[in-house]
Amino acid sequence: MLESHIMATRFAHEDAARLAGEVFGEILKREADPGGYAYVLDCLESGSKSLQQIVVEFIASDEFIDGFVALDNLASAANLVFALLLDRPLDGEAQLQSANRELIRVGLRGYAELIVASEEYQTRVGPDRVPTRAGRTPAEANTLSRPQNDV
Repeated sequence: MLESHIMATRFAHEDAARLAGEVFGEILKREADPGGYAYVLDCLESGSKSLQQIVVEFIASDEFIDGFVALDNLASAANLVFALLLDRPLDGEAQLQSANRELIRVGLRGYAELIVASEEYQTRVGPDRVPTRAGRTPAEANTLSRPQNDV
């Protein structure tokens, strides 16, 4: 499990607020609701969960699955999660087949955990950034996703 590999960092309020907004914007593609935003903010400020754990939670959530994952198409689901976390598609048929087997073996949460724990993720994204789609900066994602009543 990811929990045993990742040490949670305590973020200052300003950084935690920015990251909380980015998680909603980049993973769920929506503005944060006040309750969810407060939860993520508390986790990041207290260090009770790492940013990587929160990213995996969002990917394994019913909202993400219902809104973005084609349950009848494993290849699509595997490629979606891979591309979301690493900002690139799976490379070729062999990697897609391997990803499909892994997704079946460990489920969506486990598959996301494997990617987040990978050397490529740690190099490309790291422990203190939210994976961001190409063409958008984290600041743009944050602007689109923070709740309107956040100060």
